[in-house]
Amino acid sequence: MTKAAAEQVGRFAANLVRARLLGRQAIWPFFALYYATHRCNAGCAWCSRSREVRTPRRLAEMNLRRTRQVLASVREIVPTLYVTGGEPLVLDDIEARLEIARSLGFYPILLNTNATLLHRRSDVLRLLDTLVVSLHTVDPAALAATYGVSRQSAVQALDNIKMAAERSASGGAQMMANCVLTPDNIGGANAVLDFCLAHGIELAVVPAVVHQQPLMASGDPAARLKYTQFLDRVVAIKRLHPEKIQGTMGYLWRIRDLQPFPCRPDGMLPISPDGWVINPCDADYSRRGIVDGRTSVRTILNSRVDWSAPFRQCAGKCLKACYVQPAEVLGNCPPAILAEYLARMRR
Repeated sequence: MTKAAAEQVGRFAANLVRARLLGRQAIWPFFALYYATHRCNAGCAWCSRSREVRTPRRLAEMNLRRTRQVLASVREIVPTLYVTGGEPLVLDDIEARLEIARSLGFYPILLNTNATLLHRRSDVLRLLDTLVVSLHTVDPAALAATYGVSRQSAVQALDNIKMAAERSASGGAQMMANCVLTPDNIGGANAVLDFCLAHGIELAVVPAVVHQQPLMASGDPAARLKYTQFLDRVVAIKRLHPEKIQGTMGYLWRIRDLQPFPCRPDGMLPISPDGWVINPCDADYSRRGIVDGRTSVRTILNSRVDWSAPFRQCAGKCLKACYVQPAEVLGNCPPAILAEYLARMRR
């Protein structure tokens, strides 16, 4: 934990120089986003990886030997690992992959799941620092429709989230619920917040983004009003109980008003299921290079990233925490925001 925090402080200092003093576009990544698989047992309509999840020719996942090779190279760059998909829990060896990550010294290790399979793979909880569950509604029928699964699977997901929250309260992996907000589900957002407060689950909220623009921007006035009122409640709770709401205050205000922000997507290091370093920007989701034992992640970044390019404002508004929060800190850098962000990285 101490080493990871020190690495992040050093990374912030270097990136502040690049962003604030030099005005550069590219920065060194703060965390790695490992797409363990593109397979998924659900089908959310606004999934950010829907193109990869739904293609009939998905990328093959790395075997365990290659996973260790790639993650070892990634660890030379960043201490924090966020495991996602697809749905990571469809992998028969996801526990072994997390064991590898733990042995390489990643901290914190986070995993995102739709929770439908968590009762079968609950051993992952001992290998994680934070379990992030997707939770966009607490109504089983609505959740089933959102995921494109049976009502029984939706009920199981909610039961699994409660089970994980109980284990978290007893000293297990920390719990976070990620609620993606759309004009269709904003009416149930307060119920999600109440559920999280009741079960001791930290809540993260983010507007759904399609083609680099938030869906909420095209919602009708009634939906926009509900969205604003809900974010006002989230901000109020954040002020009183910071630990109950994920994200800096700057981030919450940005998403409340659907504001543009100075995005530097290189703050995230994405790794594909087959071991390629890929472009972190959804507007240009191209491959950058394969980690093959001879070519390291550092070498790939140095050869594919234009470190001298000046900052350019993007027309998109991909208001996701992994883009906005580093931008908010690098752009404004109030000491309180920086301290909060680093504290959450240590957690």
